[in-house]
Amino acid sequence: MPVQDSAAIPGSAGFLVAPAGTTMSHQVRGTSTGRYSQVTTAKGFVAGVSDVATAAGVTDTLTSDPGDGTITFAGTKDRRLQLDLASDQRGHQRSASLLLRTFNGGAEAVDFGKGATLVLRHDGLATTLRLQFTDSDRRGIDRITSAPVRIPQGATVRATPTWRSLDSVRLVVVDNGKRTTRVLRDRSRTSTRVVLAKPEATGKRVKVSFRVVRPVVPSSAGLVVRVFKGQRVVARKAVAYAKPRKGKTLRWKVPRLRKGQHRIVARATLITSGAQAATLHDTARVTVR
Repeated sequence: MPVQDSAAIPGSAGFLVAPAGTTMSHQVRGTSTGRYSQVTTAKGFVAGVSDVATAAGVTDTLTSDPGDGTITFAGTKDRRLQLDLASDQRGHQRSASLLLRTFNGGAEAVDFGKGATLVLRHDGLATTLRLQFTDSDRRGIDRITSAPVRIPQGATVRATPTWRSLDSVRLVVVDNGKRTTRVLRDRSRTSTRVVLAKPEATGKRVKVSFRVVRPVVPSSAGLVVRVFKGQRVVARKAVAYAKPRKGKTLRWKVPRLRKGQHRIVARATLITSGAQAATLHDTARVTVR
């Protein structure tokens, strides 16, 4: 396919604009050894491939349907392949990345249209698959990265993260009618942790401390403390820390606290940036009289 955009950056293929609701298919024919990336964007959906190896005589076809949230890659070379998809879901920007080995004459079809469950239809020999899911909103970023998982030849994979906490992914693999289910845990490289101590209360005074294990820079933190009377929140305190370093302590005199039994629930959030970007949480609670 010839270059469509005369104003494109040299060495790039520029932009191809299609009407809304159109299924787009783009073919790349290699003329020499190199790498390329390609992306399709639409309202609320992005999908593409990153750093794809090519060579003379190699033909790749990328087909995407933004309306359905699907992307399919087919090529004529064995190699590692990264597919990236993202979906905007009511204020949450959810993304999925797949890293696997694809094969000459095979294809990888991925569906992430509703931003909840990712479906991969693998047309090729047995391979290994690594998954990464990210959920970002105004509160920060949560991320989970799985260890490599073996995928049989011609299998269909359904991966459903626990979006509320992003600490696990339910993986269902269907191979020749045989269904296998397992749970994948986070294997992110970050070793930083936020640890929240049990709140202490004396009369109307509350003390809450958290510490950061193996802190990184830059980072920021937030601490929210709520006091419950039964199921009702009777007092609330929120504090932000631009430089939490190794930890912070909040001392708070609760206003207008009536006598009786109360629950104090504290939640600490640590947001790190850079190569180990993540949003980490810890929650602690105590019942006082």
